[in-house]
Amino acid sequence: MNSNATEHPSSSTNGHIGTKYPIFESRSYGTANGDVTKRTSSSTTQDEEPRRPPTHHRKAAWAFLAGCFWLEAIIWGLPYSYGIFEKYYSSHAAFSSEKGIAAIGTTCMGFAYFGGPAAFAVLQRWPSHRREISVIGLVMLVAALIMASFATHVTHLILTQGLLYGVGGALLYNPFLIYVGEWFEEQKGLAYSIFWAGTGFSGAVVPFLMEWALHKYGFRTTMRAWALFAFISLSFLVYFLRPPNSPNPVQTKRITPRRNFGFLRSPLFWAFQFGNIIEGLGYFMPQVYLTSFAKSIGLSNLAGILSISLLNISSTAGLILTGFLVDRYHISTVLLISALSSTLCVFIFWGLALNQAILFIFSITFGIFAGGYVATWTGCALEVQKSTPDTDVATINGFMAAGRGFGCVLGGPISEALLSLGTLEAKGAYGSKFGILIIFTGVTSLMGRFGLFGRWGLQAGESEDKPISEELSTAYALTQDPDYSNTEILLLDKWPFESSESETSLANPTASSTDTSRIVRSDYTSGPYADLVIEAQKRWRGEWGANGRYSESGYIVCAKDGDTEMSTGGSNHVTLAYENAVRAAGNSSSIQLLNSEADIERASGYPITASGDATSTESAFFRSKGYLNRASGWADAAASIQFLRAKVKATKRVKFICGTAQELLYSSPAQTTHQPSSQRAVLGVLLTSGQKILAHQTILAAGPYTAGFTDLRAVCEARGQVITYVKLTPQELSQFPAEGNPCVMDASSGIFVVGPDRQGYLKVTRGSKGYRNPVRITVPRDGQPDFAGLETSTESSCNGSDGTSSRTKEIETSVPWDGSSDEWQRSVPPDGEADCRAFLRCLFPSSSPLGEIASRAFERTRTCWYCDTRTADFVISYHPNYADGSLFIATGGSGHGFKFLPVIGEKIVQVLKHGPNDDDDGDVGKALKQPKDDIRAFRSLWKFPKPRGENDDGVVECEDGSRHGRGDLVFEECMKASTV
Repeated sequence: MNSNATEHPSSSTNGHIGTKYPIFESRSYGTANGDVTKRTSSSTTQDEEPRRPPTHHRKAAWAFLAGCFWLEAIIWGLPYSYGIFEKYYSSHAAFSSEKGIAAIGTTCMGFAYFGGPAAFAVLQRWPSHRREISVIGLVMLVAALIMASFATHVTHLILTQGLLYGVGGALLYNPFLIYVGEWFEEQKGLAYSIFWAGTGFSGAVVPFLMEWALHKYGFRTTMRAWALFAFISLSFLVYFLRPPNSPNPVQTKRITPRRNFGFLRSPLFWAFQFGNIIEGLGYFMPQVYLTSFAKSIGLSNLAGILSISLLNISSTAGLILTGFLVDRYHISTVLLISALSSTLCVFIFWGLALNQAILFIFSITFGIFAGGYVATWTGCALEVQKSTPDTDVATINGFMAAGRGFGCVLGGPISEALLSLGTLEAKGAYGSKFGILIIFTGVTSLMGRFGLFGRWGLQAGESEDKPISEELSTAYALTQDPDYSNTEILLLDKWPFESSESETSLANPTASSTDTSRIVRSDYTSGPYADLVIEAQKRWRGEWGANGRYSESGYIVCAKDGDTEMSTGGSNHVTLAYENAVRAAGNSSSIQLLNSEADIERASGYPITASGDATSTESAFFRSKGYLNRASGWADAAASIQFLRAKVKATKRVKFICGTAQELLYSSPAQTTHQPSSQRAVLGVLLTSGQKILAHQTILAAGPYTAGFTDLRAVCEARGQVITYVKLTPQELSQFPAEGNPCVMDASSGIFVVGPDRQGYLKVTRGSKGYRNPVRITVPRDGQPDFAGLETSTESSCNGSDGTSSRTKEIETSVPWDGSSDEWQRSVPPDGEADCRAFLRCLFPSSSPLGEIASRAFERTRTCWYCDTRTADFVISYHPNYADGSLFIATGGSGHGFKFLPVIGEKIVQVLKHGPNDDDDGDVGKALKQPKDDIRAFRSLWKFPKPRGENDDGVVECEDGSRHGRGDLVFEECMKASTV
């Protein structure tokens, strides 16, 4: 039955509705920023690292963070106390006559920050060697201190205490920046802020220690002593501070961290980054010059040291406060507070600081409001991440650090140039030699929050047609039904509904709806589906398909004559599909029988018999029986989702929520109203952020991810299918009809071709039984009975609203592969690619005018994950094991659901309105005799399946006869296999 590699319009990789109707999406498995997972794959390899469940609440996580606090303090305490060294070098004969003293400190901090992206590139290239990289950084840092102790010129200090220390510090430090993100899935803003607060703490203590040591022993002995202290203490921390390990066996593979730099194309990121660079130009001016400034206005040496110490200790409080605000308020609000406060304290307190009290007030206020600026990076990263969800926060933070480092490096020579300009005729500190420097610092503090204004401007210019995934169909149908006129509808998806990149035109790149050519055909072996397509096509031919969203190019189904390998496969499939297509159309005028290869060639437009040079592999695809349905075609899925999203948005009835669902929320049995006390109700969903979204009714429309939320063995599971695209040249496109050639489906092999689409791509897809991605997940002991002893019973909390515990079980299911390998995200298993290549050679023999197409490299490939059921029927039904009809399942597209986009939402709502009481007798044959617009036929087809007795292993394999090949292929194993 499946000849269209598409997914269910209300069951993509996303979705949750509630009454409040949350339509919610799946949890995110195995992304690079440590997304939550409760699963494990069946095996591990040498280079694998487990993904971690949320552990921020654990003592181990907080102990790790405490260690990171001290690591931060030791690494950066010395650079942040550089003002003491600046005063020392400027007053000692060995260096005082040379220029560039200020550049020593700014070079160190600049390269420490600027080295972030380079360090991340190294860490992502060799993820299993993160600890070794930290050791290399430690050796460089200690070597820098020892070599600096032998310096005789400022240049030597710039290269050692500046450059080498900064680079070594970056290599030592950045692995722990990643570890924090892995330990803390939630409260990232606070976690990073506590980490970074170590600098403020040491910056309050180290200046006094350095002042004493430099005065008593000189800088050479001081440097060597600090090198010994750093080596011992940092070696201890590097050894004992480790990345988190999963506290239970539920782990999953990770081949290599995802390297997604799509955020570099985001205007919003560059708005934040521009402000960040400007802020870096001026932020370190007080750090470097406060001791000299204090001396210039007649204050004691101790007052100068205290001013730096107060600034650094205040920045500790500022970081924690800012991190707290970032976790609770929008980043634009936090940036506004930071901009106004830090700018005012510079112009008022430093600008008027002619006595010790005002100088100390400046140090404290600047430390709180400007010192906490780094903590806004996490908020900026999370905002940018909405348009590039696969990018981890640590990577964006690394690039933000590089921007600040760039500003810091420039700040050194700029500050010396400003000091050389002389004094202003002004009052207060403005009239000192530091006056211009003070003004510059204030201006950069204000402009450093440019991202605030950039965000507002970019938000106003965002695309109104940013697409989302297919649960829109159900949401739209709810808005159009008067029975739900007073219902609050929430739509949750992990992909952002508004993009900061107006040029972005595609939906979630991992969703099966992200495509430009999805088959729309009425050629089904099942009458109800054929009738439903006819209903959908009426709308495709109207506004739904306007502006090129639908092309009626025709659809050919062909097979080897006499191929009856499967119950409805091969020529039997052709015969049954033909009969239903004629019946659904009401006549056969739009349908043409094809009785030979020559007929198929003429109807398809492909020169499949142009040459006798076909290999035995290619000839296996030659077919002798089929038909052409001119009333079928294909739709641009991404453009159609854009169109539907605009319709939903225009209703102003649906609240869009961007987030990642972690698990369902449940009541205790006593809280249910109608069902037996043993049943619990679903109350909503828990996000990975910790937020709870509650609803009277939850619609689980999460496509291939659906099986990861509750026990759906024997109901549905994810299966991966191969999709390849070859790009045609303008000359080649000119030889195709404007609407493209008819789509060709080979029912004997499951391979079909679509296009060319409007972007010039010809798509070749293999419809097989698909690849499994077996994982083990922990689910509540509700739902299905036990299967073949697969479960391991445990006692744990299942998020009961009253905090009660209930029994859980560990099961095996298949969900989409969400590993972090970019190469795997863009490729397909070799066996699937080889079959698609062979089919291309059949369509375009080498002797034909278009023969070059067959050998051309695929422009792009992907593995598209379907939610398969055993019969290829959708599952649109109340879950029978949860009370009060609280959980409604809308999934099981089985690769043929997208064509129903204009109408499926209405059918889902009709089933929803019927209520959870099952008053049907379950006789599908009887139900199918009802009028074709009677929902009872579909309720029988789509009702919740039951296991096949006690020996049912729960594995779902599409058995309707439309799929080919083996059903036991595992995606990772096939990806690792070489083409034979």
